[in-house]
Amino acid sequence: MKVLVTGGAGFIGSHVVDAYLAAGHDVAVVDDLSSGSLVNLSKKASFYLMDIGSPQLEKVFAIEKPDVVNHHAAQISVPVSAREPMLDARINGLGLLNVLEASRVAGVKKFIFISSGGAIYGEAGGQKGNAAKVSKVEDLAGQKVGASKGTIAATIGDQVNKQLAAEGLKPMQLSLFSGDAAGMLAVNSGQSFAHIMDLPFAAYEAAQTGAGDKYAVVLPNLLGAIPYGISVNKDNMALAQAIQAALNQMIADGSYQQILDKWGLGAGAVKQATINGGTTSAGG
Repeated sequence: MKVLVTGGAGFIGSHVVDAYLAAGHDVAVVDDLSSGSLVNLSKKASFYLMDIGSPQLEKVFAIEKPDVVNHHAAQISVPVSAREPMLDARINGLGLLNVLEASRVAGVKKFIFISSGGAIYGEAGGQKGNAAKVSKVEDLAGQKVGASKGTIAATIGDQVNKQLAAEGLKPMQLSLFSGDAAGMLAVNSGQSFAHIMDLPFAAYEAAQTGAGDKYAVVLPNLLGAIPYGISVNKDNMALAQAIQAALNQMIADGSYQQILDKWGLGAGAVKQATINGGTTSAGG
């Protein structure tokens, strides 16, 4: 049987592809890699780099002649859908219609539509925010926790597990995802207890999702603050010093803290702006 999977390079889609291949089916994947990655995708599947809204999609269907379409490609971020409704409608509405029309023209026998419970039925009721009352690293012992692979969040996860082991506690069951969107999807579905991500993104996600009480930012300084930097060419130290002076003035008059507090980032504030103060770069 020939199966075409849209969004097949994503976290869930790639596992569906693997399952079809293991069952002996031929698989083709259409994905624009906006959130997925070829690292996730088996080389046994044929791959088309394409937006599901593309007018060229019918040509892919004509070439592959799928018996079944398993549709995973979507814009899944609630904050993005609220901030950019036209983008959301183009992908989730018009994109779906384009896949359906291509399926009709190609004579597809079965169409499987995948969607999250949140998208179909609205936000789930029950426990809100930090229902588990996480207040210290030890509260994560033995829990299923996610992080995006190749990021500082994954490194922090490893460091947390070392700390837990040193205290004689069970390590977290750390899962690495292709991106924060996939990680938050796992939290939303109950597959993960929590997801480690950069404080600014975590604070925004918590504030924008639902009524602002679905998620909570806990342990904002999980292993101490990790400084962000403003990169400036080393040949332009005058600019670096001007930025440093401006930031220190904002710190001194309180406006810096007010801005961070407004966006829920106050816990990540620094007390002084320094040049070459970052831990991983030479930026100011």
